[in-house]
Formats: sequence, structure tokens, C-alpha cells
Amino acid sequence: NGCTTSSDDINIDFTSSWTGNINTDWNNTGNWCGNIVPSGIFDLALSSGLPNYPVITGDIVINDLGVAAGAAITINNNASITIKGNYFNSGMLTNNGSMILNGSSQQNFPGSTATVTAMKNLEVDNTSGVIINQSFSISGMLTSTNGTLYLIDKTITLTSNAGGTARVAPVGGGFNYTGGGKFVVERYIPAKRAW
Repeated sequence: NGCTTSSDDINIDFTSSWTGNINTDWNNTGNWCGNIVPSGIFDLALSSGLPNYPVITGDIVINDLGVAAGAAITINNNASITIKGNYFNSGMLTNNGSMILNGSSQQNFPGSTATVTAMKNLEVDNTSGVIINQSFSISGMLTSTNGTLYLIDKTITLTSNAGGTARVAPVGGGFNYTGGGKFVVERYIPAKRAW
């Protein structure tokens, strides 16, 4: 009727709210606002003062992850979290599984004010690179698939103990040691061993 029509593409970002009202189970609907466990790629913001914080037991892919001071996130053994967007952490990170940094713009990790209690496996798969903003230790495998890992003035320690020795997978990306950044490589030697 003489009206002009037009169309446009839009992006809708969903931020899921973890309440932790029941327990630490990621798949328990009672732990999520609206009683719906999110699916697909979404943003996750964990605020402080919640009764429980998520423990990831499967393979999760999210866009942005924000962990506030006083909040926490845990990745169990044989579980993984892939972060495709921004990562902000001022809380506690316990990674007994795998973290994959897979953003399209440069990411910072693990958070300059974060507490890192465990870091088993870490993969850098970001062509724009990842800036390490706090020193930490790895007990499993460091994988550099794509992009540069910038250590700047930080240290990544590859730990070694009676349970095993951390390792670096074949490097597909690169490392930048600007400002004295470095790797510390440990080697466990059992008691009563001699050369």
C-alpha cells in the first residue's frame, strides 16, 4: 500500500545467570535463573555472594566469561570449557580439566587479580593472541594451536612431581617473551636416585 519495507540483520546476546541456589551441578535447572540450563553459545557472568558456584563436568562452549571477586568456577577432570569471547576473572579458577581460549580478538588470561588453584590443560587457539596477565603453573599439557601466547613479564611453570610431568604439545602458534617472560620447567627426581 505504498509503504517501503526494509530489513536488517541483528545479533542478540544472551547472558545466562547462574544462581547456585541448589548445588554446584551445571546441569541442575534449579541453579539457573528461569530454571533453564543454557545451551548454545552464551555469555556467563558469575557474581559474588552466591551460595554455590558451577563445577563443569562436560564440554561447555561459551562466549564471554566473567568471574567477579569472591566468585569461582571449577572444571573437573575430563571436562572442558571453550571461551570464544572475552574472559574476565577476579575470582577463583580451578582447572582440573581443560580450558581452550578460542576468541577472535585478543584475550587476557587468567586474570591479574584471580586466584588460580589448579591449571591442568590449557590450549591457545586464538589467531589474535592471548596475553598472560598473571604467572601460574600447568600440571598437564600446554597446547599452542594458533596465535601468539604473550608472556610479557609473567612465568608459566611446567610442574613435575611423583604423579607426572607437564608438557608442551607441538607448537602451531608462537610465544613472545617480552619483558622477561619465561617458562620454568621442573623435573621430578624420586628419592634415593643418583647420577
